Amino acid sequence: MEDDRPQPVRVLDLAALGRVLWERRIVFAFTVPIALVLAILYLNIATRRYEVTLQLAPVEKSQASQGTLGALGAIAGLDLAGGGQGSEFKIFVAALQSHAAAEALSTNTELLRRLYPRDWSDADHAWREPPHGFLYPIFRGLAASLGLPTRTWEPPSEERVYRFLQEQIEVTSSRDSAIVTIKVWHQDPELAKTLLSDLVISVDRFLRNRALRRADGYIDYLTRKLQQVTVAEYRQSLLQNLSDQEKNRMMAAANVSYAAEVFSGPSSSEVPVLPSPLATFVLAILTGLITGSVLAYYLHATGREFSIALIKRMWARA
Repeated sequence: MEDDRPQPVRVLDLAALGRVLWERRIVFAFTVPIALVLAILYLNIATRRYEVTLQLAPVEKSQASQGTLGALGAIAGLDLAGGGQGSEFKIFVAALQSHAAAEALSTNTELLRRLYPRDWSDADHAWREPPHGFLYPIFRGLAASLGLPTRTWEPPSEERVYRFLQEQIEVTSSRDSAIVTIKVWHQDPELAKTLLSDLVISVDRFLRNRALRRADGYIDYLTRKLQQVTVAEYRQSLLQNLSDQEKNRMMAAANVSYAAEVFSGPSSSEVPVLPSPLATFVLAILTGLITGSVLAYYLHATGREFSIALIKRMWARA
């Protein structure tokens, strides 16, 4: 017969757990300092990175005439007004981490050599796979046996630069203004400044060329349409929009920033900001406390006392 009696509900007794940890508090005198020593070692061997920042603002542009676009749209079915300067700036911000930006930067061989110095051989004047430690094949084989994805080496390319932009570049929009801030963290602040400057120039050039191609296409269409239309009202609409497109082309062809201009920077922090000593030490203390709590509860559950001999036995078994 089944037992229909209600089963007791186990409730975590925090007071009892606290007494267990307090009775074996000497454990924490070992785990916390060890964690702090490991944190100090990490801070000494970790790559220190500076924060480099650049701020952008949209380029102010004169607005093309909008009065007769409705009539032209009825004739051609085209949106010749475009999205306006706000739209161009939004496209610019989105393009900062796009394949288009990666493609433009990947053609800058000098930048790639500085960005991936371990992949470049001065002796061979070619890209080559950098040397790995003796543990690399072990970790790679372990990852493959567990079914984890492994990435094979490839020379610096558009795809690698794209992954870099996605993983290392942070783009933040201001809530109170149109200012957009780009940040990157790198061990070489001067290289990071060059990278951000080249990124902005490349994306702005990409959008400029895009606007020129669109304006040339519209101008060609409007010019041919003028030769076919005889109605005075429609011809006036075509002429007005042809003038607007000539203005758009003139702004795109001018030797100034097209969609965005540098508002401030690039500038770098005076000292490395990563890894953060404060965050590292806080994490080390938390890790030491958690490890100590687990070890103290284990000693309580097994009825053992904390001693150097016990540590030696546990180390030998490990």
